[in-house]
Amino acid sequence: WGRLPVQPVAAATCTWTGNAGDGLWASPSNWTGCTGGGAPASTDDVLLDNSTVANDYTVTLPTGNVKVAINKLTIAPNEGKTVTLVLPSGNIYGASGDAGFVVGDATSSTDDIILNNGAILKNSSGATAGNGIQVNTPANGTIRINNGGKYIHNTSRSTGGIVPALSTASGTETGIFEQDSPGTGSVAISASGRNYGTLILTRSAGAATYTASGGSPLTVRGDFIINSGVTFNSTMTANMLVAGNWTHNGTAFSHNSTVIFNGTAEQTIGGSSATTFNNL
Repeated sequence: WGRLPVQPVAAATCTWTGNAGDGLWASPSNWTGCTGGGAPASTDDVLLDNSTVANDYTVTLPTGNVKVAINKLTIAPNEGKTVTLVLPSGNIYGASGDAGFVVGDATSSTDDIILNNGAILKNSSGATAGNGIQVNTPANGTIRINNGGKYIHNTSRSTGGIVPALSTASGTETGIFEQDSPGTGSVAISASGRNYGTLILTRSAGAATYTASGGSPLTVRGDFIINSGVTFNSTMTANMLVAGNWTHNGTAFSHNSTVIFNGTAEQTIGGSSATTFNNL
């Protein structure tokens, strides 16, 4: 007798209820539908929406030397609502190529993380290595920041677990990637050969510099925004392409090569600071 093919087991979908009232990922009573009846298991799909919680809310991942892994993450608030998931600075799990929060099914060309309009995913990892937050592997999955969704990189950890995996699918053109590195030291952003939706450069800790280098274009498919106190110093030999509006509220901007505005509609250059272009 031949053996029947093994059928894949569908992942359980965990939905946030917030019943514990503490906003903590690890509290079992904050969830429904998870494998085992508690907090999400590594094989589960996680849904943070407003199906059981009507208002805005924030979910905080565990602190300590703790790793959380799941199959898929979708943050899908109702219109006008905000749902935030935070990896706190108290999470110190990290190793080379690993992270405190890992999402992915190891299947090629699938969206492992989906952030819809009103969704915020904030990476404030306090680890000394790794990425803080990452998809399973950039080669096997993507992070889809749909228009109105936002990822905030508020850690000194590498962006290597997120930026190479950013989806460029239709509907992600103005999905926000905000770099808000802690401290006031100079930080190099991932720029050469990268594709962002809307790119925002922020330094909440105080005035500071971001740098960029490399020989492949930096592509911003949405808006490019430099916030207050930020100096952006690019020594790139490749062009910077911007399809949306340009807002410079920072301290200074410099880019060795050409900035190309390539949007299909009218674009504006504005902000509280004047921009001097090397070549436009």
